[in-house]
Amino acid sequence: DFRDVQAHSVEPLDPKYAAKIAKIWEPEWPAEGYVRSRIEGGLNGAIYEDGEPVAWYLTHLETDDVVMLGFLHVLDAYRGRGYAKSLSSALIKQTFAKGKTPCCHVYTDNVPSIRLMEGLGFRRVCLQAWGDGVAHA
Repeated sequence: DFRDVQAHSVEPLDPKYAAKIAKIWEPEWPAEGYVRSRIEGGLNGAIYEDGEPVAWYLTHLETDDVVMLGFLHVLDAYRGRGYAKSLSSALIKQTFAKGKTPCCHVYTDNVPSIRLMEGLGFRRVCLQAWGDGVAHA
């Protein structure tokens, strides 16, 4: 069962920050276009300090029934303030407001994210295997 722990104001993420987020999220790939498409085409939010985003979330996909959370990141200097909890709560509430179910994938070695999701009321439903490959066309 969802536990709302939002304690901070969450504002929409401005697409002008796509390059900054892409470099943090996937520094070795040209990910700016994908990040921009997710900012412009999906649920998103950020916590700003002095006009700059210091923590944010986006989604990876949205279907008729499900919204997949993703891109949750808090800059190192701002960790430990509860920003990840507030952002995740805001996204979950946005998802429920659309009549959809939130879901996420967390790597098994990402213990802080696992604890965060479980603290919000998520439960593990399966273990997945991810391949590390490169597509060529």
